[in-house]
Amino acid sequence: MKTKEVEVIDLQTELQVFDPIHAKIEEMKEKNASIVFDYEDKQGNKDARSHIARLRKLKKPVTEIHKMAKAEALRFTKALDGKKKQLIGAVDDMIKVHHEPIWEIEQRELAIQAEKELEAKRQEEEAEAARLAEIEAKEKELAEKESELAAKQRRIDQHEHEREIAENAARKAEAEAKQAGIDAENRRVADVQRAKDEAAAEAARVKRLAEEEQRVKDEEVLAAKHAELARIEQEKAAEEARISDEKHRSKIHRAIYKALRVQLEWQAASEKGPSQVVTQALIDNKIPHVTINY
Repeated sequence: MKTKEVEVIDLQTELQVFDPIHAKIEEMKEKNASIVFDYEDKQGNKDARSHIARLRKLKKPVTEIHKMAKAEALRFTKALDGKKKQLIGAVDDMIKVHHEPIWEIEQRELAIQAEKELEAKRQEEEAEAARLAEIEAKEKELAEKESELAAKQRRIDQHEHEREIAENAARKAEAEAKQAGIDAENRRVADVQRAKDEAAAEAARVKRLAEEEQRVKDEEVLAAKHAELARIEQEKAAEEARISDEKHRSKIHRAIYKALRVQLEWQAASEKGPSQVVTQALIDNKIPHVTINY
């Protein structure tokens, strides 16, 4: 029986095209692990962003080497893809170390800005409430003065009643007419104030509804972001499992090929045929990962 030769590929030799950039990334990993930025400081934050930009530039030569090597040797495509993802993953991990604190600062600054805006609105509402209260106090003071004037007028009318009955009657009528006007004005002011209060209550209700609607929208956006992150993590885990499985299969194939080659080299020096030697090797369990079940 003629045996089929299995081509063994030395992936490490083929992947040496990455050695220059690999060395550069390893150098940057050591530097990245030791470098420290003050993200809260304006200059430190700027330096961290510049460092991230330099790290991002490491991706381009990795991609270019990968593209060139893949065009020259298609049989190494899967191994090159795995190496590319490994190296870019290492760069992304380095970026993540510095990008996350910056992102947290930005989120904190946004929260502080939102709090300032909320405080400004609250102060504006308090100022408006104080202005309305001041108007109400002035209107109350005016009503009290008008009441005092009416009382004074009634006392004058009473004192002069005996001396000037006719005149007092006229004055009394005039005072009553004046009081009626004052009462009408007071009712008008009260109606205006009530309308203002109702308008303020309606504005507050509309504002609460708008804030609740915005909160619901914010929660929906946050939920969508969490779902997207979960999907990315699942895809990453699946890809890592696939690469691990391919490495495991390749290792087993090389071990079987090596054992068969040893048996066939021994057969060349003996009088036994290839099939007999291979069969006996299988019976003696000399071929790794291959078992006969009776």
